[in-house]
Amino acid sequence: MGVIREKLVISLNTARFHTKNIYVKLGVHSQQELIDLVEQFEG
Repeated sequence: MGVIREKLVISLNTARFHTKNIYVKLGVHSQQELIDLVEQFEG
């Protein structure tokens, strides 16, 4: 999250807010679940 936060010049709290919303919309609860979901579409 740090690299994205720095490139977008947003606060840590803003990055966390957007990350949480992405997780909710995708129905995942962790970064690993998000990675697993992405890998399902790659293969």
